[in-house]
Formats: sequence, C-alpha cells, structure tokens
Amino acid sequence: MKNHHRNNLNLAWSLRLLTLLQRSGVRDFCIAPGSRSAPLALAAEALAKQEPDVRLQVHFDERGLGFFALGLIRGSDRPVAVITTSGTAVANLLPATVEAFQSHKPLILVTADRPDELLNCGANQAIDQVGIFGTFAPTQVTFQATPDAQSIDDFDQQWSTIARQLARPLYNQGPIHINCPFRDPLYPSDTALSADQRGQCDLWLTSWPEPERPVSNALPAAIDTHEGKTLMVVLGQMSGSESSRVLEWAETHGYPVIADFGSGQRLARSANLVPYPELVIATQQGQSWLAQFDKVVQFGGRITGKRLGQWLAQGSQEYVIVTPTHQALDPSHRARHMVSDVARYCSASHPMQKTAPLPRALITRISAAVARSVQSSFSELTAISTVCEWLPQNSQLFAGNSLAIRWLDSLAPQIQGQITYCQRGASGIDGLIATTLGIATATRQPLIALLGDTSALHDLNSLALAAQCDTPLIVLITNNSGGSIFNLLPIAALAEAKRTLFQCEHHWQFANAAAMFELPYYQPTDATALTQALAQAYKKKGASIIECRFPPTEATDLYQQLIRDISE
Repeated sequence: MKNHHRNNLNLAWSLRLLTLLQRSGVRDFCIAPGSRSAPLALAAEALAKQEPDVRLQVHFDERGLGFFALGLIRGSDRPVAVITTSGTAVANLLPATVEAFQSHKPLILVTADRPDELLNCGANQAIDQVGIFGTFAPTQVTFQATPDAQSIDDFDQQWSTIARQLARPLYNQGPIHINCPFRDPLYPSDTALSADQRGQCDLWLTSWPEPERPVSNALPAAIDTHEGKTLMVVLGQMSGSESSRVLEWAETHGYPVIADFGSGQRLARSANLVPYPELVIATQQGQSWLAQFDKVVQFGGRITGKRLGQWLAQGSQEYVIVTPTHQALDPSHRARHMVSDVARYCSASHPMQKTAPLPRALITRISAAVARSVQSSFSELTAISTVCEWLPQNSQLFAGNSLAIRWLDSLAPQIQGQITYCQRGASGIDGLIATTLGIATATRQPLIALLGDTSALHDLNSLALAAQCDTPLIVLITNNSGGSIFNLLPIAALAEAKRTLFQCEHHWQFANAAAMFELPYYQPTDATALTQALAQAYKKKGASIIECRFPPTEATDLYQQLIRDISE
C-alpha cells in the first residue's frame, strides 16, 4: 500500500490528512463506501495498519453512520471522523451534524468532492458541497485545489484552521467539515509518475507540520456567593465528570439536587437527589416545598422535564446557569448566565447558610402511587419500572426521545449510579439505534436502550451496525403503534386528526426486522417474561431486540391517572 500511495497523489495527500487527524486525537474513522472517496478510504486502511490504535467502522448508510460516530464521541470523549463520497451522501450527514452542534460534539466530516470542472455542468453525483452544513459546522475547510495542483504550503495553511479547532477544549469544539476535491485516478495505479509528482508524494508523506498545542480546559472560575440563600442545584445536560463533581459539591454543602436525565446522574444513589422530580413538582405540597428556595443554580442545559422547565421559567427565585460555553440555554430569558469551568465554580463559590430538607413524606407517598400504577397491568410504565429494577450495576442506560425519556425521567428511582445517556441536543427521534451502537462500541460496557416504535422505524438500517458490536446491547422497543406522545398534547382533543396526521398509527412488529439482521428477538407479555428476556439478552454478545406491545393510549392514560392520584 505504501508504494501505491507514492504512485498516486490523491492517496498520498489523503494519508497526510488522516495522519494529521490521528495525531490530533482521532482514533475512529467511520467510512461509507463510495468511489470519489476511494483515496480517503484506502488511506484510512493504510493508517490503521500503521497505527494499532486506529479503528475503522464501515456502514452503507451515511445518515446512520453520522449518528454512530456521534455515539462513539459520547462514549469515548474523543473526536471521530466520518468519510463519505460526494453528492447526497454528504447531505445525509446533516441530521447528525445538527445534533453534534447542539451538544458541542467534535464530529469531523471528511467529504470527497468533484473538481471544479465537474461542478455546475451536469456531471454525475456533483452538487455544491461548500457550506452545505451552514452554521451547524462552525469550522469549514474546502481545499481550494485538488492534490495534483496543490502546494504543501497551501495544504498546511488550510490545515492550521482545522488544527486550531481540534486544539480547543472538547466541550467547545463542535462539528468540523473538511471538503476534499479529487481528480482521477482515484484508485491505486502502477502508472509511473513524473519526478516532480513523485517528489510531491514524498512531501505529503514525510513533511509534517508542528501540532497545535492543546488549549487548557480550565476556564476562569465565576465567583458567586450563596450566603443567606436557600439554594437548589439543578443538573442539566453535561459531561459525566462535570456532573459528578457538582453532585459531590452539593453533598458537601447539603444542597438538594434535581438531576435531569441528560446529566448522567439521574440514577445515582445520593441522599441529596430529589426522587421523582417531575411528580414532586406536580403536587401542591411539592410546589410549596420548592417555594422555600430563593436561588437556583443550574449546571449545563436543555432540561427534559416539562414541569421542571416551567418552574424554572415562572419562579421568582434567583436563577443562575453555569456552563463552559457561551451558548444560550434559557428559553425563559430569565437566568443569569455564567461562563465558567464547572469544577472551579464549585471550588470558588461561597456556601449557603440555610437548607430545606427533602419532603420525605411526599416522596414516600409518590413512590407508593408509582408502585400501584405499574402493578395495575403490564403497560409501558411497567416495562420502564421493570428495567430499572433489573438494571445491573455495571450497565449503561440510554433513553430514547419522545415518551421513553419522559417515562424514565418521571418514574426511574435512584438505583446504583449507572451511567445514563440521551440525545437531547436537538431532541430528534432519528439515529437513536446508531447512537446507542456507537456508545456501546466505544465504551465496551453493556448498554440497555429504551426506544419507542417510531424511533426504531426511523433507524432500522442501523441494525446492520450490530455486527460490529461485541458487548451486550439490548434495544427495548415499546411498541404502542405510533406516536403516542401526542396523547399528552393539545391535539389529543381532535381524536381523528391526531390519529391520521400526527400519530401515524400502524400495526407493524419488529420480529422480521430482527430476523433480517440476524439478531436475537424476544416479545414478552408480562413483567416476569420481560425480566427473563432481559437476563437472556444480557448474556449475549452483540445486539438483541426486545419488543413489548401495548395499546396506543394505555400508558398515557395511566400516567395522567397517576398525576391525578398524587395531586389529590
């Protein structure tokens, strides 16, 4: 392969680019097959042979591949590169790019392109790819010339833009788009190159720019005082290391903590965590307890709980949001935003002098009401509760969007501190199977993903990636025949319109999808059978599908009844 690279400028140039990405922290290269991107794919193969820590992931669907890469980033805290051919292959990366932008994930999009002479002339698979991701890729570099017409100085100048972005702290990188035009020949060739061309190949493969020095992760500490304040801490979506540091700080000073599912701490065993926060806020007694707090400090952003978000937006308490980025995370436009290193904020802030203990009697009453609700019949609420009770200590839990995360956010008890994940940057229901497979592949830890049927239908192609996963991954699909979340929204008053225009009711099952991708499949019909299916799937390497089927309105009816019960 080395000689092939020396006999082809495109291959040598591509190996230079990917080697520099590897030296900047990239370990995973996700490849979608294509002809125009052949130099990049072959260079990735050569790099993997040279560097034992480089891994290649191949998938035919660019849309799913982007989300798989996003899962790898979530699981590894490293940048990941995606390689695609030209045309709509590039456009298929937009959904994952939007999610990566919203959640500040370093997704690197390396896209092959046609040379200038093949653009705007009717050439096949040729579209204008420059700026295709708009503001969702803060760093965009289109190499202005193909490798045969490019000097090494021009390359290094454009590379420096990429290197500076990769040297920034991980939480503040975001997507990077690298657009690479190639002329033929795209594949290895024995055709002799001229002396000048061979010299240029040697330069691509031997002359390396100095790496950018990483920028320190430590932002200045925002000095804040809580003296004389009764303080509540809210953990929004943030990294696990940040949220665990905040929880430790809150425990030291006695602050009550409401943990969003996206904080990773929703299942932690801590005396300071408020159990069932959405249900607590739904009661008059819970609202009276919350009224005692005259200051709330929220770390991170994008709150899942509807009632929690309403309390933060409408309350009279002082409201502060602490994040390491400048991105606005306050839809109410009420909070004071402090850009600070989270750990240093905790160290520098002055502790409070007052506290309000958790309303234990109310929590006990809510816990009993939840138990009655999940035991009344085998429903989605029962399935969620069963998973939480069964969940092994060394496993991870991923909450899909729509109803899955709402059920977990409302009903999940404090368990054993298992790591939790969600995808709430843009809160889409697309790409969730691919993301969970990426997380499991990166962490090599067992993972259970709770998804709705519509989310699973969106991403069936990504089940092909299951062959690359060698750790237990359970995809539990709660099939309620469509988008039952609309039962909780105002459109529910227009039953026929809800059914035909919003819910997209269906009668499909996932047994044949599991068979198509050769995955173990279970369809339990009660809590005991579900526990048995979970235990069996957990013993298997790779992905398994568990499907639980429920009537379309059952779970939402039970949940609304639960809210009425605890409110009374």
